[in-house]
Amino acid sequence: MSRTAVVTAGTGGIGLEAALGLAVVGFAVTVAGRDAECGAGAVDRISATDPEQPGRSPSASLASPDQAPALADRFAAAHATSGEPLTVPVDSVGAVFAR
Repeated sequence: MSRTAVVTAGTGGIGLEAALGLAVVGFAVTVAGRDAECGAGAVDRISATDPEQPGRSPSASLASPDQAPALADRFAAAHATSGEPLTVPVDSVGAVFAR
């Protein structure tokens, strides 16, 4: 059974670095981000660490309150289908709130 990780905001910055670090030590990594092009680039970099465990990147904006539950449902369904539990969730989404 493989170890799996989901990294939100994993298409760039610290989220991508976390995703790459997890991939290097053998995790199957899924990154979530708003930009499909950045997601594709992240998947390429993750997949280069271990071609037998390619990265995945569903497109989603977690800034939208209605997309977060839908994304969680997609992850849960994918893991239920594969029979592999989600081992490590990493939330690297940042937020700025006006006062």
